[in-house]
Amino acid sequence: MPMTMPTFTASTRPSDGVRDALMWAVAEVEGTLHPGSIDESRYLRSRREFSVRRGSTTLTWYFSSSKWNLTGHGIWLHRGMALRDDRLGGWRSNHVDRATETGDFVDHVRLDPGGDTVVWQPEGAARHPFADHDLAALPDTLISDAARAFDAYAEPLTAVNAVPVTHLTAANVAAFGELALALDRPSEAEEVLRRALERRPILEEYVRPIAERLGLASALPHAGRLEQRST
Repeated sequence: MPMTMPTFTASTRPSDGVRDALMWAVAEVEGTLHPGSIDESRYLRSRREFSVRRGSTTLTWYFSSSKWNLTGHGIWLHRGMALRDDRLGGWRSNHVDRATETGDFVDHVRLDPGGDTVVWQPEGAARHPFADHDLAALPDTLISDAARAFDAYAEPLTAVNAVPVTHLTAANVAAFGELALALDRPSEAEEVLRRALERRPILEEYVRPIAERLGLASALPHAGRLEQRST
């Protein structure tokens, strides 16, 4: 039976508001997902973590209370996202001499996630500058998050093009390259590294050692050419 969206008052403690808001939103998402779109979901209430799994890939939201939360003043909820992939974890454990990290972590997902959720604020109060949707919209927001993340990270080369350029780092570029190797696509791994450097040449000094460790150094342009190309 569907849960009723909770309501809050000026006397609601922020911790209680966040707890009840998340329990409702998670139940709504789990009841709305189309069969086959998600293989598994799990909510860890004590850690405020909600995960959905599709195939070998797991997307996890990490929820936290806004630092501005105050009884009688307002309750807001912040969320961050992270992606993990079993295939990456398996490749890393089987190639410890080449892997740049251990485990299955791929990336912190930063696909313009939008602002915080307004759980409650006094009627007539101006919207908090870091919030852009009310609690009623949170389930649909999470469903949209999942659809965009699974699409953007569906393939290593898709991911390196989807990540905002300012969030391309040596760590996620390495993970995308390693995931391509885990899929037995060495040519795609090479293209991942090349494309990352085309998009953000400043990473060259960090990506070159990664390419050497992965056995892909020959795929990169000679040192210095990236700077000449970008000027």
